[in-house]
Amino acid sequence: MKSADILAICVRFIPVWIRNIIFRSNNFRRVVKNTSWLFIDYGIRLFIGVFVFIYAARLLGPEQFGILNFVLSFIMLFLPIAGLGLDRIVVRDLVREPEKENEIISTSIFMRFVSGFLSSLLSMAIIYFVRANDIVIFLMVFLFSSILLLQSLDVFDLWFQSKIMSKYVVIVKSIIFVVFSFLKIVILFVYSSLILYAALCAFENIFYAFGLVFVYLKKKKRISLTFNAERAYRMIKESYPLILSGLFVILSMKIGQIFIGQMISERELGIYSAATRITETTYIIITATAGSVFPLFSEIKGKYQVQYESMLEKFINFSGGIALIISIGITILAGHIIRIMYGIQYTDSIQILQIHICSTIPIFLSTAQGIWNINEGYTYIHFYQALCNAIITIISLIIFMPEFGIVGVAVISVVSPLVSTIAVNLFFKHTRRILWIQMRSLFVFRYVISLKPLSHEILIYINDPNK
Repeated sequence: MKSADILAICVRFIPVWIRNIIFRSNNFRRVVKNTSWLFIDYGIRLFIGVFVFIYAARLLGPEQFGILNFVLSFIMLFLPIAGLGLDRIVVRDLVREPEKENEIISTSIFMRFVSGFLSSLLSMAIIYFVRANDIVIFLMVFLFSSILLLQSLDVFDLWFQSKIMSKYVVIVKSIIFVVFSFLKIVILFVYSSLILYAALCAFENIFYAFGLVFVYLKKKKRISLTFNAERAYRMIKESYPLILSGLFVILSMKIGQIFIGQMISERELGIYSAATRITETTYIIITATAGSVFPLFSEIKGKYQVQYESMLEKFINFSGGIALIISIGITILAGHIIRIMYGIQYTDSIQILQIHICSTIPIFLSTAQGIWNINEGYTYIHFYQALCNAIITIISLIIFMPEFGIVGVAVISVVSPLVSTIAVNLFFKHTRRILWIQMRSLFVFRYVISLKPLSHEILIYINDPNK
């Protein structure tokens, strides 16, 4: 039987409304194809990245593995400052002002380069005073801080996202990722050296950065540097709540690991990190989906307001439903997952995973709401949610961690974002409707029934000749 015949048979099992969407619209096929490439990218990173992570955890043991995660958590605290919260603002502006894309790209790169350089210096200065006698951790921070400087070139990736052309970036990044993942395994197997591992990660960041430049030049042929100070001011004015909220989000997610490393032990941090990494890999589902549909929502906003609001509600239903399914499934299978992935030396991670996986619910719902926040100009909502989350997390860690240890940290990681999302959305009148939608989305059947109407509404929009 030929492959075409097999495909024809498979197509018959696809519901008619899905076939209509896929085969009647070139634009929708572009969206689906772009989303597929993003999922391929995240899928490669998920499976290969998790394999490398598991291999490192098994080979290094909980204590050395804890040191590695302490450094990674510390560096992540500076990522929001280096990135300036510009990602979705840049994508939005590129969609709305394609004639000014050179100005937008150049201005964003310059701003991120300066912030990345200052963030690198700040990270090394702080770790020098916090761990003055630990040369290994200082050298690892120095090497990993390369990502803070080089992420300025991620702006080229944002250009491809705005054009719904992620294929080219995915191919280059995936090749680099696979090659360096293999090298990391070799380094760990031969030397078991944290310093060499960090150095390899630094080279990987360099190859990523110049890989983005390469694919951009292949499509655009040249880079025009046209920095605009007025645009930079406008972007910073709009993004500073996102910078702070991004910092508070990372602080909420990673400060617990830093507290564990500083106040308990590296071994306990290794146990905790093994569980939380599994939770964090599930975030790629909402990240990839939201990143792909965001340009579409930005384009619809203002032109088809009723349709925009309806699609947004259904997307929130999808986010809440899928998060609940993931939480229940992994909670039930946590014991098998930990033993298979990490071995008996990480048995204490089972309880941590069963608790921490529930954090996907507030994280997924908050990410979905982020699309609404940006398009409505309510970036301060995300800021207040993140600020509230960070405050609750830090206070709770100080009070409960000494008595309840890493189990208490896991509980805090679930309760804090949930309470902050509910509290802030309840406080502002215009977000109470979003809160109601979020609460209803946790009924899983709404996730199922929302997919068909959402797809139909997207089809109506992209087939409209007047858009």
